[in-house]
Amino acid sequence: MPNPHAVYGVFMPNLTLLVLAAASLCCAHAQRPSGLQELIATDSAFNRAATERGVDGWMQYMADDARMLNAGSGEVRGREEIHRSMEVLGTAGNPGPLRLEWKPLGGEEHGELGYTFGNYVAYTPNGEKRGKYATFWRREPAGWKVVLDIGNEGQIQR
Repeated sequence: MPNPHAVYGVFMPNLTLLVLAAASLCCAHAQRPSGLQELIATDSAFNRAATERGVDGWMQYMADDARMLNAGSGEVRGREEIHRSMEVLGTAGNPGPLRLEWKPLGGEEHGELGYTFGNYVAYTPNGEKRGKYATFWRREPAGWKVVLDIGNEGQIQR
């Protein structure tokens, strides 16, 4: 009959290492939402900046190589084109004919990249339009910046 202490003596340290490794992975996963919470908070701050300061607030969050793909229009590429297309937001002292408000509903963050998605309302002289969006972000030295913003009609139902 094998000596149970000899078997457990070899097995227990390996089991202990396995349990510790699994626990560290669980803890690392449990900490992940802090990055996502930061990203969602950034998306909410982006909304406040655009609402309060118009195009200047919008541009504060755009990466140099950002793109926008919105229903009914072609690709808008780069800060200069994006600024031109979003001038309808106006400025802090001179609101434009378009006002956007959005609320992030979720997303994911993976190190230097992440995305958020949610619903928006666009207020125009012709009434309001409701839609959904997905914004893709990249962490840069100055913080999270938008690299791709996509929006179209029809809200996400939860």
